[in-house]
Amino acid sequence: MASATFTGNVYDEDGTQIDCKFKAYHYEQDKWSDVRDTEVQQYSIDLADSDWLTNDNSSVNNNEVVLLSFWVGGTTMDGLKDRFVTVKIQLDGSSVYTVGVELRPKTAPYSKATVVSSSTVGNGVVVSDSSGDEYQWDYNGVIHRHSAYYYTSLFSSVGISTIENDFDVDDGYTTDSSYTYQTIGDYTIRHKVTNQYELSSIASYVLRVYYNKPFGYYSYDKSSYILHDDANIVLNMYDIDNRVSSIKEYFDSSLAIDTTDIDGVDYIVTLSEDKVYNHYCDINWNDGFDDNTETVIGRIVLTNVAPTVNVTYSKTGISTYTVDSGAYDHENQLVEVQYKVYVEANSILTENPTSDDWRLIGESIVSSTSKSIVFYKSGKFKVSCAAYDEDGAVSDEGFVVIEASGIGVRQSTYFDWE
Repeated sequence: MASATFTGNVYDEDGTQIDCKFKAYHYEQDKWSDVRDTEVQQYSIDLADSDWLTNDNSSVNNNEVVLLSFWVGGTTMDGLKDRFVTVKIQLDGSSVYTVGVELRPKTAPYSKATVVSSSTVGNGVVVSDSSGDEYQWDYNGVIHRHSAYYYTSLFSSVGISTIENDFDVDDGYTTDSSYTYQTIGDYTIRHKVTNQYELSSIASYVLRVYYNKPFGYYSYDKSSYILHDDANIVLNMYDIDNRVSSIKEYFDSSLAIDTTDIDGVDYIVTLSEDKVYNHYCDINWNDGFDDNTETVIGRIVLTNVAPTVNVTYSKTGISTYTVDSGAYDHENQLVEVQYKVYVEANSILTENPTSDDWRLIGESIVSSTSKSIVFYKSGKFKVSCAAYDEDGAVSDEGFVVIEASGIGVRQSTYFDWE
Protein backbone atom coordinates (compact mmCIF):
# COMPACT_ATOMS: atom_id res chain seq x y z
CA MET A 1 0.00 0.00 0.00
CA ALA A 2 1.23 3.45 -0.80
CA SER A 3 1.62 5.54 2.30
CA ALA A 4 0.53 9.08 3.11
CA THR A 5 0.77 10.87 6.44
CA PHE A 6 -1.56 13.69 7.54
CA THR A 7 -0.33 16.08 10.21
CA GLY A 8 -1.26 19.52 11.39
CA ASN A 9 -2.33 21.85 14.17
CA VAL A 10 -5.83 22.35 15.58
CA TYR A 11 -7.18 25.77 16.64
CA ASP A 12 -10.41 27.11 18.11
CA GLU A 13 -12.32 30.05 16.64
CA ASP A 14 -10.11 32.48 18.55
CA GLY A 15 -6.95 31.07 16.99
CA THR A 16 -5.84 29.25 20.15
CA GLN A 17 -4.23 25.87 19.56
CA ILE A 18 -6.28 23.10 21.24
CA ASP A 19 -6.57 19.34 21.61
CA CYS A 20 -9.55 17.41 20.21
CA LYS A 21 -10.81 14.10 18.87
CA PHE A 22 -10.42 13.25 15.19
CA LYS A 23 -11.13 10.49 12.73
CA ALA A 24 -10.31 9.90 9.04
CA TYR A 25 -12.43 8.53 6.20
CA HIS A 26 -11.23 7.31 2.82
CA TYR A 27 -14.09 8.16 0.44
CA GLU A 28 -13.32 5.83 -2.50
CA GLN A 29 -12.70 2.80 -0.29
CA ASP A 30 -15.43 3.62 2.25
CA LYS A 31 -13.18 2.94 5.25
CA TRP A 32 -12.86 4.75 8.57
CA SER A 33 -9.96 5.06 10.90
CA ASP A 34 -10.47 4.65 14.61
CA VAL A 35 -11.06 7.67 16.87
CA ARG A 36 -7.77 9.39 17.71
CA ASP A 37 -6.71 12.07 20.18
CA THR A 38 -4.45 14.95 19.32
CA GLU A 39 -1.17 15.18 21.15
CA VAL A 40 0.12 18.62 22.22
CA GLN A 41 -2.50 20.26 19.96
CA GLN A 42 -1.32 18.34 16.91
CA TYR A 43 -2.76 15.43 14.98
CA SER A 44 -1.15 12.73 12.87
CA ILE A 45 -2.53 9.79 10.90
CA ASP A 46 -0.90 7.48 8.37
CA LEU A 47 -2.70 5.71 5.53
CA ALA A 48 -0.58 2.67 6.34
CA ASP A 49 -1.97 2.36 9.87
CA SER A 50 -3.12 -1.21 10.37
CA ASP A 51 -6.41 -0.08 11.95
CA TRP A 52 -7.46 1.80 8.86
CA LEU A 53 -6.74 0.90 5.24
CA THR A 54 -5.84 -2.76 4.98
CA ASN A 55 -7.44 -3.58 1.67
CA ASP A 56 -4.73 -5.21 -0.44
CA ASN A 57 -2.67 -2.08 -0.89
CA SER A 58 -5.16 -0.74 -3.44
CA SER A 59 -4.71 2.90 -2.47
CA VAL A 60 -2.39 4.75 -4.81
CA ASN A 61 -2.58 8.15 -3.10
CA ASN A 62 -3.52 9.83 -6.36
CA ASN A 63 -6.89 11.40 -7.28
CA GLU A 64 -8.40 10.03 -4.09
CA VAL A 65 -10.24 11.85 -1.34
CA VAL A 66 -9.71 11.70 2.42
CA LEU A 67 -11.92 13.51 4.91
CA LEU A 68 -10.52 14.39 8.33
CA SER A 69 -13.18 15.14 10.95
CA PHE A 70 -12.37 16.96 14.19
CA TRP A 71 -14.57 17.69 17.18
CA VAL A 72 -14.66 18.63 20.85
CA GLY A 73 -17.31 18.02 23.49
CA GLY A 74 -17.72 14.26 23.14
CA THR A 75 -15.82 11.00 22.88
CA THR A 76 -17.59 9.79 19.72
CA MET A 77 -18.63 11.31 16.43
CA ASP A 78 -22.36 10.98 17.06
CA GLY A 79 -23.68 14.09 15.45
CA LEU A 80 -21.99 17.44 15.81
CA LYS A 81 -20.47 18.42 19.11
CA ASP A 82 -19.79 21.85 20.51
CA ARG A 83 -17.19 22.38 17.83
CA PHE A 84 -16.80 20.37 14.66
CA VAL A 85 -15.04 20.69 11.33
CA THR A 86 -14.43 18.43 8.33
CA VAL A 87 -11.46 18.94 6.04
CA LYS A 88 -11.46 17.49 2.53
CA ILE A 89 -8.08 16.53 1.07
CA GLN A 90 -7.61 15.59 -2.60
CA LEU A 91 -4.64 13.19 -2.77
CA ASP A 92 -2.08 13.95 -5.43
CA GLY A 93 0.52 11.21 -4.77
CA SER A 94 2.35 13.05 -2.03
CA SER A 95 3.45 11.17 1.05
CA VAL A 96 2.98 13.97 3.59
CA TYR A 97 0.10 16.43 4.02
CA THR A 98 0.14 19.19 6.63
CA VAL A 99 -3.16 20.94 7.26
CA GLY A 100 -4.06 23.55 9.89
CA VAL A 101 -7.58 23.03 11.20
CA GLU A 102 -9.89 25.56 12.86
CA LEU A 103 -12.83 24.17 14.82
CA ARG A 104 -15.96 26.28 14.75
CA PRO A 105 -18.76 26.33 17.34
CA LYS A 106 -22.27 25.21 16.45
CA THR A 107 -24.48 28.07 15.21
CA ALA A 108 -28.22 28.45 14.89
CA PRO A 109 -29.94 27.85 11.53
CA TYR A 110 -31.24 30.84 9.61
CA SER A 111 -34.94 31.33 9.12
CA LYS A 112 -36.31 32.34 5.75
CA ALA A 113 -39.68 31.85 4.10
CA THR A 114 -41.87 33.11 1.29
CA VAL A 115 -45.32 34.33 2.30
CA VAL A 116 -47.82 33.74 -0.50
CA SER A 117 -51.13 35.51 -0.05
CA SER A 118 -53.80 37.50 -1.85
CA SER A 119 -53.89 39.58 1.37
CA THR A 120 -57.67 39.59 1.54
CA VAL A 121 -60.09 38.17 4.07
CA GLY A 122 -61.32 34.66 3.40
CA ASN A 123 -58.29 33.74 1.30
CA GLY A 124 -55.53 31.46 2.56
CA VAL A 125 -52.02 32.63 3.42
CA VAL A 126 -49.32 30.06 2.69
CA VAL A 127 -45.85 30.19 4.26
CA SER A 128 -43.28 28.34 2.15
CA ASP A 129 -40.08 27.53 4.03
CA SER A 130 -36.68 28.20 2.47
CA SER A 131 -34.58 28.17 5.65
CA GLY A 132 -31.11 26.67 5.92
CA ASP A 133 -28.69 25.26 8.47
CA GLU A 134 -25.88 27.74 9.04
CA TYR A 135 -23.37 25.24 10.48
CA GLN A 136 -20.20 25.64 8.48
CA TRP A 137 -16.94 23.86 7.95
CA ASP A 138 -13.69 24.93 6.40
CA TYR A 139 -11.67 23.49 3.55
CA ASN A 140 -8.57 25.16 2.24
CA GLY A 141 -9.60 28.53 3.63
CA VAL A 142 -13.06 28.49 2.01
CA ILE A 143 -16.16 28.37 4.20
CA HIS A 144 -18.79 25.80 3.17
CA ARG A 145 -22.18 24.92 4.59
CA HIS A 146 -22.59 21.44 5.93
CA SER A 147 -24.72 20.31 2.98
CA ALA A 148 -21.88 20.80 0.51
CA TYR A 149 -19.53 18.08 -0.69
CA TYR A 150 -19.69 14.79 1.23
CA TYR A 151 -20.92 15.99 4.58
CA THR A 152 -24.57 14.97 4.68
CA SER A 153 -23.92 11.42 3.49
CA LEU A 154 -21.27 10.79 6.14
CA PHE A 155 -22.38 12.39 9.39
CA SER A 156 -25.51 12.98 11.39
CA SER A 157 -27.18 16.10 10.03
CA VAL A 158 -27.33 19.21 12.08
CA GLY A 159 -30.28 20.12 9.83
CA ILE A 160 -33.56 21.73 10.79
CA SER A 161 -35.82 19.44 12.75
CA THR A 162 -38.82 21.69 13.44
CA ILE A 163 -40.57 24.34 11.32
CA GLU A 164 -43.26 26.47 12.98
CA ASN A 165 -45.34 29.54 12.18
CA ASP A 166 -47.06 32.08 14.38
CA PHE A 167 -49.80 33.82 12.38
CA ASP A 168 -50.29 36.52 15.04
CA VAL A 169 -53.52 34.98 16.30
CA ASP A 170 -54.39 33.23 19.55
CA ASP A 171 -52.99 29.88 18.39
CA GLY A 172 -49.34 30.87 18.90
CA TYR A 173 -46.71 28.76 17.13
CA THR A 174 -48.06 25.86 15.12
CA THR A 175 -46.66 23.46 12.54
CA ASP A 176 -49.38 24.55 10.11
CA SER A 177 -48.02 26.28 7.00
CA SER A 178 -51.25 28.08 6.05
CA TYR A 179 -53.92 30.22 7.64
CA THR A 180 -57.06 32.04 6.49
CA TYR A 181 -57.70 35.46 8.03
CA GLN A 182 -61.34 36.47 8.52
CA THR A 183 -60.64 39.98 9.80
CA ILE A 184 -58.74 42.84 8.22
CA GLY A 185 -55.68 44.22 9.99
CA ASP A 186 -51.90 44.21 10.16
CA TYR A 187 -50.46 40.86 11.18
CA THR A 188 -46.88 39.87 11.94
CA ILE A 189 -46.15 36.33 10.80
CA ARG A 190 -43.20 34.71 12.60
CA HIS A 191 -41.40 31.82 10.95
CA LYS A 192 -39.32 29.75 13.38
CA VAL A 193 -36.87 26.95 12.58
CA THR A 194 -35.04 24.75 15.12
CA ASN A 195 -32.19 22.31 14.51
CA GLN A 196 -31.43 19.09 16.34
CA TYR A 197 -29.34 20.95 18.91
CA GLU A 198 -32.40 23.04 19.79
CA LEU A 199 -30.87 26.17 18.35
CA SER A 200 -33.57 28.35 16.78
CA SER A 201 -33.96 31.45 14.69
CA ILE A 202 -37.03 33.48 13.74
CA ALA A 203 -37.87 35.57 10.68
CA SER A 204 -40.77 38.03 10.79
CA TYR A 205 -43.06 39.14 7.96
CA VAL A 206 -45.66 41.89 8.18
CA LEU A 207 -48.86 41.22 6.27
CA ARG A 208 -51.79 43.60 5.81
CA VAL A 209 -55.10 41.87 5.18
CA TYR A 210 -57.71 43.86 3.22
CA TYR A 211 -61.34 43.43 2.31
CA ASN A 212 -61.92 41.91 -1.11
CA LYS A 213 -62.39 44.39 -3.91
CA PRO A 214 -65.64 44.31 -5.87
CA PHE A 215 -65.84 42.92 -9.38
CA GLY A 216 -68.05 44.13 -12.21
CA TYR A 217 -68.67 43.62 -15.89
CA TYR A 218 -71.17 44.72 -18.54
CA SER A 219 -73.54 42.47 -20.44
CA TYR A 220 -75.88 43.26 -23.34
CA ASP A 221 -79.11 41.97 -24.81
CA LYS A 222 -77.46 41.42 -28.22
CA SER A 223 -74.13 40.13 -29.35
CA SER A 224 -73.93 42.77 -32.10
CA TYR A 225 -75.81 45.93 -33.00
CA ILE A 226 -76.56 48.10 -35.99
CA LEU A 227 -77.42 51.77 -36.13
CA HIS A 228 -80.72 52.80 -34.52
CA ASP A 229 -80.81 49.70 -32.34
CA ASP A 230 -81.72 50.09 -28.70
CA ALA A 231 -78.94 48.56 -26.61
CA ASN A 232 -79.95 47.35 -23.17
CA ILE A 233 -76.81 47.61 -21.02
CA VAL A 234 -76.62 45.71 -17.74
CA LEU A 235 -73.96 46.26 -15.08
CA ASN A 236 -73.23 43.03 -13.23
CA MET A 237 -71.45 43.65 -9.95
CA TYR A 238 -70.24 41.42 -7.11
CA ASP A 239 -69.35 42.84 -3.72
CA ILE A 240 -68.83 39.94 -1.32
CA ASP A 241 -67.72 42.13 1.59
CA ASN A 242 -70.34 44.89 1.04
CA ARG A 243 -67.68 47.57 0.66
CA VAL A 244 -69.14 49.56 -2.26
CA SER A 245 -70.26 53.06 -1.29
CA SER A 246 -71.44 54.37 -4.68
CA ILE A 247 -71.19 53.88 -8.41
CA LYS A 248 -71.14 56.36 -11.28
CA GLU A 249 -71.84 55.31 -14.84
CA TYR A 250 -70.53 57.22 -17.82
CA PHE A 251 -71.29 56.88 -21.50
CA ASP A 252 -68.69 58.06 -23.98
CA SER A 253 -67.07 60.30 -21.37
CA SER A 254 -70.33 62.10 -20.58
CA LEU A 255 -71.87 61.56 -17.18
CA ALA A 256 -74.99 59.53 -17.80
CA ILE A 257 -75.90 58.22 -14.37
CA ASP A 258 -74.86 59.24 -10.87
CA THR A 259 -76.27 56.80 -8.38
CA THR A 260 -75.68 55.03 -5.10
CA ASP A 261 -77.56 51.94 -6.27
CA ILE A 262 -74.96 49.28 -5.53
CA ASP A 263 -77.01 46.46 -7.02
CA GLY A 264 -76.19 47.50 -10.58
CA VAL A 265 -78.04 49.73 -13.02
CA ASP A 266 -79.68 48.83 -16.33
CA TYR A 267 -80.10 51.51 -18.94
CA ILE A 268 -80.94 51.72 -22.63
CA VAL A 269 -79.10 53.80 -25.19
CA THR A 270 -80.09 54.32 -28.82
CA LEU A 271 -77.22 53.78 -31.22
CA SER A 272 -77.85 56.77 -33.47
CA GLU A 273 -74.28 57.56 -34.47
CA ASP A 274 -71.84 55.64 -36.61
CA LYS A 275 -69.15 55.05 -33.97
CA VAL A 276 -67.78 52.68 -31.38
CA TYR A 277 -69.62 53.16 -28.11
CA ASN A 278 -67.62 53.07 -24.88
CA HIS A 279 -69.15 53.20 -21.46
CA TYR A 280 -67.68 53.12 -17.99
CA CYS A 281 -68.63 52.57 -14.40
CA ASP A 282 -66.59 53.90 -11.47
CA ILE A 283 -67.15 51.69 -8.44
CA ASN A 284 -66.17 53.52 -5.27
CA TRP A 285 -65.30 51.28 -2.34
CA ASN A 286 -63.19 51.04 0.81
CA ASP A 287 -60.76 48.16 1.43
CA GLY A 288 -60.82 48.73 5.19
CA PHE A 289 -57.94 51.20 5.08
CA ASP A 290 -58.24 53.39 1.99
CA ASP A 291 -60.90 54.57 -0.45
CA ASN A 292 -60.51 53.08 -3.91
CA THR A 293 -62.14 53.23 -7.33
CA GLU A 294 -62.47 50.29 -9.67
CA THR A 295 -63.46 51.16 -13.24
CA VAL A 296 -65.53 48.78 -15.34
CA ILE A 297 -65.24 49.34 -19.08
CA GLY A 298 -67.77 48.17 -21.64
CA ARG A 299 -67.78 48.53 -25.41
CA ILE A 300 -70.29 48.20 -28.20
CA VAL A 301 -68.91 47.86 -31.70
CA LEU A 302 -71.45 48.27 -34.44
CA THR A 303 -71.46 45.61 -37.11
CA ASN A 304 -70.58 46.63 -40.67
CA VAL A 305 -74.09 47.48 -41.85
CA ALA A 306 -74.59 47.79 -45.61
CA PRO A 307 -77.31 50.00 -47.14
CA THR A 308 -80.83 48.65 -46.79
CA VAL A 309 -84.21 49.26 -48.52
CA ASN A 310 -87.80 49.26 -47.28
CA VAL A 311 -89.95 49.81 -50.38
CA THR A 312 -93.32 51.60 -50.13
CA TYR A 313 -95.55 53.47 -52.61
CA SER A 314 -98.31 56.05 -52.71
CA LYS A 315 -100.75 57.16 -55.41
CA THR A 316 -100.32 60.80 -56.32
CA GLY A 317 -102.58 61.06 -59.42
CA ILE A 318 -104.99 59.12 -61.65
CA SER A 319 -102.13 56.97 -63.00
CA THR A 320 -99.20 58.43 -61.11
CA TYR A 321 -97.51 56.67 -58.24
CA THR A 322 -94.51 57.57 -56.12
CA VAL A 323 -92.34 54.61 -55.18
CA ASP A 324 -90.05 55.19 -52.20
CA SER A 325 -87.16 52.76 -51.89
CA GLY A 326 -86.73 53.52 -48.20
CA ALA A 327 -83.00 53.16 -48.85
CA TYR A 328 -80.97 53.87 -45.72
CA ASP A 329 -77.26 54.49 -45.73
CA HIS A 330 -76.15 53.16 -42.33
CA GLU A 331 -72.42 53.68 -42.72
CA ASN A 332 -71.99 55.98 -45.72
CA GLN A 333 -71.82 53.17 -48.28
CA LEU A 334 -74.87 53.85 -50.48
CA VAL A 335 -73.93 54.82 -54.04
CA GLU A 336 -77.17 54.45 -56.04
CA VAL A 337 -80.64 52.90 -56.17
CA GLN A 338 -81.89 50.85 -59.09
CA TYR A 339 -85.59 50.70 -59.97
CA LYS A 340 -87.05 47.99 -62.21
CA VAL A 341 -90.66 47.80 -63.40
CA TYR A 342 -92.29 44.49 -64.27
CA VAL A 343 -95.72 43.76 -65.61
CA GLU A 344 -97.60 40.60 -64.87
CA ALA A 345 -97.96 38.35 -67.93
CA ASN A 346 -101.75 38.33 -67.57
CA SER A 347 -101.77 42.06 -68.10
CA ILE A 348 -100.31 41.90 -71.60
CA LEU A 349 -101.52 38.56 -72.92
CA THR A 350 -105.17 38.64 -73.96
CA GLU A 351 -105.28 34.93 -74.60
CA ASN A 352 -104.96 32.36 -71.89
CA PRO A 353 -101.40 32.65 -70.57
CA THR A 354 -99.41 29.59 -69.63
CA SER A 355 -97.90 31.30 -66.58
CA ASP A 356 -98.21 34.37 -64.43
CA ASP A 357 -94.55 35.36 -64.77
CA TRP A 358 -93.47 38.97 -64.45
CA ARG A 359 -92.02 40.57 -67.57
CA LEU A 360 -89.38 43.32 -67.26
CA ILE A 361 -90.52 46.45 -69.15
CA GLY A 362 -88.08 49.12 -67.90
CA GLU A 363 -85.37 50.07 -65.44
CA SER A 364 -83.61 53.15 -64.14
CA ILE A 365 -80.60 53.74 -61.87
CA VAL A 366 -80.74 56.97 -59.90
CA SER A 367 -79.11 58.50 -56.86
CA SER A 368 -82.41 59.49 -55.26
CA THR A 369 -84.33 57.29 -52.85
CA SER A 370 -87.78 57.77 -54.47
CA LYS A 371 -89.23 57.79 -57.98
CA SER A 372 -92.47 58.98 -59.56
CA ILE A 373 -93.99 56.60 -62.16
CA VAL A 374 -96.94 57.16 -64.53
CA PHE A 375 -98.74 54.04 -65.78
CA TYR A 376 -100.62 54.48 -69.11
CA LYS A 377 -102.40 51.16 -69.06
CA SER A 378 -104.27 49.22 -66.48
CA GLY A 379 -102.58 46.15 -65.09
CA LYS A 380 -100.62 44.66 -62.24
CA PHE A 381 -97.08 45.96 -62.00
CA LYS A 382 -94.19 45.09 -59.74
CA VAL A 383 -91.59 47.75 -58.93
CA SER A 384 -88.34 46.52 -57.36
CA CYS A 385 -85.68 48.65 -55.72
CA ALA A 386 -82.08 47.61 -55.11
CA ALA A 387 -79.43 49.47 -53.07
CA TYR A 388 -75.89 49.40 -54.43
CA ASP A 389 -72.93 49.83 -52.07
CA GLU A 390 -69.51 51.35 -52.68
CA ASP A 391 -68.24 48.05 -54.11
CA GLY A 392 -70.95 48.09 -56.81
CA ALA A 393 -72.79 45.15 -55.25
CA VAL A 394 -76.48 44.90 -54.40
CA SER A 395 -76.64 45.13 -50.61
CA ASP A 396 -80.43 44.85 -50.24
CA GLU A 397 -83.49 44.55 -52.50
CA GLY A 398 -87.25 44.81 -52.11
CA PHE A 399 -90.40 45.39 -54.17
CA VAL A 400 -94.01 46.51 -54.15
CA VAL A 401 -96.94 45.39 -56.39
CA ILE A 402 -99.16 48.13 -57.85
CA GLU A 403 -102.51 47.52 -59.57
CA ALA A 404 -102.78 50.54 -61.86
CA SER A 405 -106.01 51.66 -63.58
CA GLY A 406 -104.33 53.58 -66.43
CA ILE A 407 -105.96 56.28 -68.64
CA GLY A 408 -106.47 54.24 -71.81
CA VAL A 409 -103.99 56.03 -74.09
CA ARG A 410 -100.59 55.28 -75.54
CA GLN A 411 -101.31 51.58 -75.63
CA SER A 412 -97.71 50.80 -76.61
CA THR A 413 -96.25 52.36 -73.45
CA TYR A 414 -97.03 50.95 -70.09
CA PHE A 415 -95.33 53.49 -67.80
CA ASP A 416 -93.25 56.63 -67.81
CA TRP A 417 -90.64 57.97 -65.38
CA GLU A 418 -90.87 61.44 -63.99
